Amino acid sequence: MADISSAIVCDFAQVREGLLFVSSGGITRLRRPSLPAPLGVALAIVVEVPFDQVSATHGVLARVVHVASATELLRTEVGLQANDPTVEPGESLYVPLVVSLHQLMIPELGAYDIVASVDHGVGRRLTVYAVG
Repeated sequence: MADISSAIVCDFAQVREGLLFVSSGGITRLRRPSLPAPLGVALAIVVEVPFDQVSATHGVLARVVHVASATELLRTEVGLQANDPTVEPGESLYVPLVVSLHQLMIPELGAYDIVASVDHGVGRRLTVYAVG
């Protein structure tokens, strides 16, 4: 089953030529002196696709949830089809993706869970704390 092999909250990320570039990663605290305010971060993930599923279509789901109220602020799903004819038998394919959360407005201070999952499997959860 395809799964998230790594995930990080960062200032900026991009994918170029199949490689993931991350700037200022590992964010856990966001200083927001006034609200509402933009979340202002990106979610960078790498999906591991096993050899036997390389040509299949997979769904990658990203969500942002305000922990205290359990309010889902964002839910977006994209289709992913990894296909690389050079993959060796038994080799997994690693596919980088970036979800921009820069413009997502947060209504209050506190904890926000950023969750990513593949094919409705167990999600990778990263928590960031908005502080004044």
